[in-house]
Amino acid sequence: MFSVALLLVLIVGMGATVLAFAARSLRHEPYQRRFLVVGTLIVASGVAFAVTSDLVVLALAWIVTSALTVELIKIGPGRGAERAARARRSFLVGDAALVGAVVILAVASGGTEVAQIDRAGSVALGVAGVLLVIAAAARSAAGPFVRWLPDSLGAPTPSSALLHAGVVNGGAVLLIKLAPASAGTLPAAIAALVIGGVTCALAQAVVLSRVDVKGRLAWSTVAQMSFTLVLCGLGLHVAALLHLVAHGFYKGALFLGSGTGVRAAVRRKRAPRAWQPGRVSAFVLPGMAGLVMIWALADHVSADLLVPTGLAWIASGFAARAWMGRARTWAGRVGAAAAGSLLLAVYLLVTSGLERLVRSQVAVDAPVLSAWWVVPVLVAFCAGALAHTSAVTTAWARAAGRPTASRPTQVAAAAGPVRADRPSSRPPLNQLGA
Repeated sequence: MFSVALLLVLIVGMGATVLAFAARSLRHEPYQRRFLVVGTLIVASGVAFAVTSDLVVLALAWIVTSALTVELIKIGPGRGAERAARARRSFLVGDAALVGAVVILAVASGGTEVAQIDRAGSVALGVAGVLLVIAAAARSAAGPFVRWLPDSLGAPTPSSALLHAGVVNGGAVLLIKLAPASAGTLPAAIAALVIGGVTCALAQAVVLSRVDVKGRLAWSTVAQMSFTLVLCGLGLHVAALLHLVAHGFYKGALFLGSGTGVRAAVRRKRAPRAWQPGRVSAFVLPGMAGLVMIWALADHVSADLLVPTGLAWIASGFAARAWMGRARTWAGRVGAAAAGSLLLAVYLLVTSGLERLVRSQVAVDAPVLSAWWVVPVLVAFCAGALAHTSAVTTAWARAAGRPTASRPTQVAAAAGPVRADRPSSRPPLNQLGA
């Protein structure tokens, strides 16, 4: 199946890239070998989860991935157990929900084959579908499980990148593989739409309030993975599959290059800000190119393709605007906008070809919710982006995205423990002979 091959390209390709990067970046670290072993096992379990057609093997691979992910988050300096505590609790709930769904589907359908789950009755499918949405939300850091992914940022950067090799995006893969129970039943579809939509809007507001590069990347991942839950709930599985593959490679690369991102953020902060009217063309020209391509491919474009195309238009517009900011002449700015248009056109051509290959394998025949429900989610997403300048919204988003406070460190000193709410009374280190 081409859809499985596409997932394997993501899992194996992203995993190999991160492990090769870690072999250099974690050199001489005491936990390097442990990271490589755990990372390799995560990739292997992700491959097993993607290729299996048996419910029991799927559940075992899911549980093993959860346990390995907790161990991956523990690796690194600092208190690894505290860093992974929220992930462990979230995964326990998600694993229990998945095991319950597998038991219900296996008993109701009379077998453990994934292709046979549509034989289960409507009640069994509905209950199993809700449990599957809970498991997917726990893995994707959505809903009440939203905090485990930002809490994991204390681990080395390759750990955050490796999570995009079938871990954090495993929730969407689960709903795609078991589509009759997720998008084919009304309770599960509504649960995926509500949990994913609310988390997407929340995470987008938090992204705009964070000033640290890795924090923005983590909350952006929460927003994007929650959006894929919405797509799965609406039966837009082709769009969800294409989106999570593109997002996995893109966001994994951003995490690996987060050091460069910090330096770029410092340069942007120091650079003088001046609005340039020509930068509007960074979005206008790619948008016109996208409309032309959609008109030319009208016989092959479906609703599943419109969502990733719209997101790609926004991404190409921001990329073109960044290029235009470095251009010194009007010709360079027009060239940057034209380059953004070319990128969008190439993306649409490649995506339309992939969409035709995977449609027959992952498309849902009769989703219970209309695909138009994606519009309110996108409106809420954009509203959060436009309202981030409000003092109330900014304060609320900062409070929601504040990192979990660690336990205060007790220091044996004459004046007692050091408190975080007042300066320490101890003399500076240079006066202690340190």
